[in-house]
Amino acid sequence: MQQAIYDKPYIIFFTLAVVGASACFDAKYRRVPNYITFPAMVIGLLLAGFPFTKESYIRLFALLIIFLLGQNRLMGMGDLKMIMAVAALRGYREAWWMFLLGVLIMTAFCFLTEPRQTAEAFRNVFRLFKYRTGTLERNGKEYPFAVFLALGYLWVCIWRAAA
Repeated sequence: MQQAIYDKPYIIFFTLAVVGASACFDAKYRRVPNYITFPAMVIGLLLAGFPFTKESYIRLFALLIIFLLGQNRLMGMGDLKMIMAVAALRGYREAWWMFLLGVLIMTAFCFLTEPRQTAEAFRNVFRLFKYRTGTLERNGKEYPFAVFLALGYLWVCIWRAAA
């Protein structure tokens, strides 16, 4: 069986480079530049066969869904574009796992470094859903989420390589 082009090692390394560069920029400048993420999205869609294949349209639809879900501003737009770049390059499943593992890693980091504030943040989230307050109080502490997303993606790559 022939290996799909987006499963080739150089595409995986390119994706790791995009994720790594995005994380470095986010850690240093607290932003992820468009000139890293947008070309990666275009390249990912073209490698998936856009506009001729079903897979490319699935990825394009995933980009639209990710963008719409990201409009609630729970993370920065740069983080959102980084997730979209991974979805375009490697598929929505890897983007989903990167996001989920990134959230878990960040949560663990927050519990280890600031347990009391993190517990209070979780209580605020619970109150948000229970009482439908519509607002979420933040303590003003911000973390470069792209770094945690990058760690999540690294975990995904190691997981896939071990499988």
